[in-house]
Amino acid sequence: MNTAAELDPEFAMAAASEKRQLLFIACILFRACITGGALWLALKEEHAVPILGAIALVVGIGFTAAHFWGSDAGFFGGEAWWHELRKVHALLWLATGATMVAGLSWGAAFAVGDTVLGMVAGFMKYGLKVI
Repeated sequence: MNTAAELDPEFAMAAASEKRQLLFIACILFRACITGGALWLALKEEHAVPILGAIALVVGIGFTAAHFWGSDAGFFGGEAWWHELRKVHALLWLATGATMVAGLSWGAAFAVGDTVLGMVAGFMKYGLKVI
């Protein structure tokens, strides 16, 4: 028995587009929780700032490696439409890590900026409307 996607290619394209948009929204919410949580923890628990900074440095190094030596694949193996933004992501996460390793809790704001950048880029990519 044929599925709706097999019978109607336009339906398949619309379903795939909707799936990508939902994954994008889930990604942004996940990233907002991570960066918001890191910022909150950095402001509440001063002793955690260098540890969070070290984690951010690892993330920044990962983005750097993925940009220069990796493929166009994203974290879950699908195509990373934002591959060209990886160098910006890397710089923001490296800045987060460097400032927080130095004990500056406000460095988490760079990671928040990265989430905002990802959100704006995704809205532009998918044509999503805020309201």
